[in-house]
Amino acid sequence: MSFTHKDISSNLYFILLLIISIGISLQIVIYKIGIILLFLYWLFFHQGLKKITRVNLNKELMVLVLFYFFYCLSFFWSLEKDFAKVDLILKSPLLILPLILGTIKLKDKKQYNYILLSFAYSSLAINFYCFFKALPNYFSTLDLNVFYYSNLTINMHTAYQSLFTCFSILILFYINLNNKKTNKYAIVIIAIQMLFVLLLASRMQILIMIFFVSVFFIYKYYKKQKTWAGLLITTIYLLIVGQIISAPSALNYRYKQTISQVSMILDVGEKVDLARKDLWREALNVIKQNIIIGTGVGDAKKNLLTKMEKYIVNENSKNEMLLKQINILKKDKKRIEKLTRKAKLEGIKTNTFLQNYALQLLEKKSDRSKFYIAQQYNYHNQYLQTFATIGIIGISLLIFILFFPIKNFFLTKNYFEIFFLLLIVLSFITESFLERQAGVSFFAFFYSLLVANSKINSFDSTI
Repeated sequence: MSFTHKDISSNLYFILLLIISIGISLQIVIYKIGIILLFLYWLFFHQGLKKITRVNLNKELMVLVLFYFFYCLSFFWSLEKDFAKVDLILKSPLLILPLILGTIKLKDKKQYNYILLSFAYSSLAINFYCFFKALPNYFSTLDLNVFYYSNLTINMHTAYQSLFTCFSILILFYINLNNKKTNKYAIVIIAIQMLFVLLLASRMQILIMIFFVSVFFIYKYYKKQKTWAGLLITTIYLLIVGQIISAPSALNYRYKQTISQVSMILDVGEKVDLARKDLWREALNVIKQNIIIGTGVGDAKKNLLTKMEKYIVNENSKNEMLLKQINILKKDKKRIEKLTRKAKLEGIKTNTFLQNYALQLLEKKSDRSKFYIAQQYNYHNQYLQTFATIGIIGISLLIFILFFPIKNFFLTKNYFEIFFLLLIVLSFITESFLERQAGVSFFAFFYSLLVANSKINSFDSTI
């Protein structure tokens, strides 16, 4: 059996994509090597630069390239040039991957499936590795928290590992939905990955997983004309998840923290120092001052952290800040009534009690602001981060990238791609995923892969 140059080229392209997919899932250096080799292959052996002029990239990938170029353009009005250079290199997959994947096509749907499945199984592998690595700590301490949140992960932030796990679940869901018979092995793997999402305790990913699983069960049994059975199984599943979350653990603590944040989201009093609420409020202030073109790729984080400095209490500003805080409290009549009752119970004058209470709030805000600055926090929201960095044009491009393809995917019944975009859209609400290499590579690679190959995206019936 002889192989043509075209066959060898196609297989090499496929192998490099497999390497990148596995490397992204495991967050090991091979994906970076894979991207470099893929770029060299595309440039020299596939005549990539010539193909750009002859091949019409679809709108979504062209806009993704334009999105990156606008980041590059913002370099010229950035003050922090060194940071800007590093950030542009970090975001370079947003340019490289859509150009490559938009001008080279996979040979068939099996290659497409294998790339996705390689990611799903690699995600399962890294989760198991983390679990077994945590076992010795458990046996020595008998502390269940070694299996939760940041204690469980090894080489990436829990938000990213949770995102990757959710995507692997989505891949396996879609394959199983296309099977005429339920694949028991797939269901077992999905159940294991669902458990890992709970252990990783990333709140947004847990909500996304619950939504995906509920849709899966209801749709699966709807196709069998057993909608009530689907609703029953979904209810049982939600009850099981509820029991797991309610068990004393780091997961339960983060669940209660989430409920508190949601219930207090409009509170301007003692809960105002909640991390994301602080960051998002000041993010809006940064945006207001740089609404057209943004701060520039190098300055967005610095501008945010500079805003946080105003909450740091020092001897020169203490009295002025205290007066402002007291005035804020006095505008809240219910809170004043509550504080007045507490003052009487403790036998303290109301004004003295109010002043001490306001001072405690200031000190909490000050401590949290110092922590944000020390940890170099970003915006914890990709939409706000993009808006602050490259202004209204940049956020418009990002919204186009995420939402424009949905209409076409609905028309072509590419529901897998729709759920992938939904996963990204929701994940961007609570994290700035495009500010780290893991998030940039994942988004640029799979967005480009799914959009460029959407016409061959039907899965085989086997796993």
